[in-house]
Amino acid sequence: MFFRKIFVFLIVFSAPLLLFGKESLLSSILNEEKETPKLILVIIDEQIMMGYEYGKLKFSYSISSGVEEGLSPDHVLNDLGDCSTPRGRFSVFYKSEYHISSIYGDPMPWMLAFTRRGHCIHGGELPGYPASHGCVRLAGENAERVFYWADIGTVVLIVDSLK
Repeated sequence: MFFRKIFVFLIVFSAPLLLFGKESLLSSILNEEKETPKLILVIIDEQIMMGYEYGKLKFSYSISSGVEEGLSPDHVLNDLGDCSTPRGRFSVFYKSEYHISSIYGDPMPWMLAFTRRGHCIHGGELPGYPASHGCVRLAGENAERVFYWADIGTVVLIVDSLK
């Protein structure tokens, strides 16, 4: 437990260092969203999610986003086509502590829905690369924290990069 707390501490406070040199775009985003009570920022190329309240960083977690171009990182053909995570500005419109995917039959604990096409933030496996069918996966305990932190209407902003 002690090491887990240190790890979480390092992740939360190292996020600004990971983004060093990218402050101008991040500052621009935060300036545009400064009146937003809660913002979830997902950066695809960094495979990271950050949570902000009125522009102040509250958390930073590793994620696994959707597989791009229909091929998985282990080169297994994905017959579902492009499973990329959508980019843009969305908002959480539905929450469920335990949800089962109606398409794949997979469990999606701590689910926060942000598109009507089924894209969600939820708990799941984090293999270290994009591996989902388009959702944003978090480690289970982090997904639970985000689930209880986020409200219906929380803004979800998904960008490719801050470069």
